[in-house]
Amino acid sequence: MSDNPRFSQLVKDGNPTGEVIAVNRFLTTVRGLGEIAVNALVYFENGYSGMVREVGFEDTIVLNLTAESMPVGTLAVLDADELTTGVGDALIGRVISVMGVPLDGKGPLKLATTAPVFAPAPPIIARAELTDSLPTGV
Repeated sequence: MSDNPRFSQLVKDGNPTGEVIAVNRFLTTVRGLGEIAVNALVYFENGYSGMVREVGFEDTIVLNLTAESMPVGTLAVLDADELTTGVGDALIGRVISVMGVPLDGKGPLKLATTAPVFAPAPPIIARAELTDSLPTGV
């Protein structure tokens, strides 16, 4: 079993697992994840995270969100069925990574609410009417 306690717990919880069989920069091919959805979050035993981009019969293409390289043979486990992110006023003025990790040195974020990254847009009728024009210089 892995030395990574988070990875070990996800496996122990019965989440689907797989193994990295090929790497092309940020795109990682994983075999064995079974029935998994596009945009699901995958966690690797080395602590990296990825998002499912393509699902095939045997293989799954995962976009590595953490680093450019991934060793072949690294184990993977399903972390969440969809990619979510923290939302709220605490993000205003902050610089964060794609995974929501603060990069600006202002300390950790305290976000109580999450939302799916690929949520549908609200219907047009529910949106606020625009009252100010946005000058673009064109």
